[in-house]
Amino acid sequence: MTPRNSAKPTCANSIGLAIGLFLWTLSDAHAIERIELSVPRDRGIVWGDRVTAELRGCPDAKIETSLDGIPIAADWNPSPFRDRWWAEITNLSPGAHTLAVKGDCWGLPFKAQTSSFTVSSDWPVLVADKVAWNFLGKESPRALAWNWGPGVFLYGLHRLGTLSVHGEAFREYISEFHNHHWKKNLPEVTLADRVPPGLSALALIRHEGDYSQFRNALGPARFVNDEPRNVLGAINHLGHSWMSHFFPPSIWVDSLMMYAVLGAQWGATFDEPDLRDWSAAQPGIFASALRDPASGLFFHAWNPEKKDTIPRRKPTVWLRGNGWVATAMAEILDTLPEGHPRRNELQALFASHMEAAARVQMENGLWDTLMTEPGQGYEETSGSALLAYAMIRGARRGWLPDEYIVRGTRAFRAITARLERTNRGFSMTEISWFTNPGSRASYKIVPRCEDLSYGVGAYLLLATEVAGAPAIF
Repeated sequence: MTPRNSAKPTCANSIGLAIGLFLWTLSDAHAIERIELSVPRDRGIVWGDRVTAELRGCPDAKIETSLDGIPIAADWNPSPFRDRWWAEITNLSPGAHTLAVKGDCWGLPFKAQTSSFTVSSDWPVLVADKVAWNFLGKESPRALAWNWGPGVFLYGLHRLGTLSVHGEAFREYISEFHNHHWKKNLPEVTLADRVPPGLSALALIRHEGDYSQFRNALGPARFVNDEPRNVLGAINHLGHSWMSHFFPPSIWVDSLMMYAVLGAQWGATFDEPDLRDWSAAQPGIFASALRDPASGLFFHAWNPEKKDTIPRRKPTVWLRGNGWVATAMAEILDTLPEGHPRRNELQALFASHMEAAARVQMENGLWDTLMTEPGQGYEETSGSALLAYAMIRGARRGWLPDEYIVRGTRAFRAITARLERTNRGFSMTEISWFTNPGSRASYKIVPRCEDLSYGVGAYLLLATEVAGAPAIF
């Protein structure tokens, strides 16, 4: 994916720093100094009555726990990650709390670690509002690029606005973005990554009847409708952009969210069944080339001319890519009427994909960026939010069993417990930066950042689904 994102993210690590820290952490001599109670975040928020606490920095620890100064029995267990321990803290009451841990690391006592946080039973939309306002406080809508990251954010912001008391302000923000780009002359849509801003323009048409945004949705729709198809019947991810001259013709799982969702929604809205049906066929086309027969999940990219994955040897099952697949299928299914000839096929593929994702979900509710190898990469919040969104939406629509509401809600809790308080609201953390197809090692060194637009958008989508789900957890 192209890296344009104007949300001024704060990255937790650069590639150079990540390598340096990795080498440093191999030395056990530094373990005592780097022990940290990392979840829940200090001054952060816990949603509901429980949280999976995380202690980082010691592969071999004995841990004592207290809550608000009172010792509690917490069952700390080693996580899939080498130096992290997890314990579920339950029966939390609303209000302010302080969690404290102390103990031994390799037989040596470590300094007590504490985290003061607020437990909230608020409607999830109220939490998401604070995440949205934090982002809006950083970025003028005029500063957002016409690109995939801001496009996903605006789509999530519009969905949040359908439930939030701040809906009018959120829609004004989206409209200002579109009006600004219209006045500047909309950029030509030459690749899939330039399509997603059209989703929020189309949403304003579909839900608010704001046909002034037709002009901004039209360019992306024309790209989806007119761009040449490859031998698979899909669109080259890089389209006819200048980048297509330097990268082999290929389909990327990202494209299902980037172009197929808008194609399906446009076709359903403006009675263009051919475009809707072609878009609905895309998940099956991608599955035929990219689905891993061992895990049931999707690899990142495919070269249709060479009939092989990119890279050719040992392709990786990348978390956010599978999040795009899941979310796209859920969105496309919503556009297909009962009895549509592709509906049962797509619903079966969606359910099978969600079953595969459930098998590798970690105990704390998140997924590893190396999705089929928990503990070998890192926890990642944007891909986890996308998968959780699709799980809950699928269960609410009756496409999946209710247990997926429990799974999706567990992910929501885990991501929320990693939000960091700011003077504007809450900042979303541990979002991996833009990611191109590459070797397994390349996914591990992608830095994680705060408040990347597409990650925030995914969280807003997830919060709206949690808000509408029955309280069966």
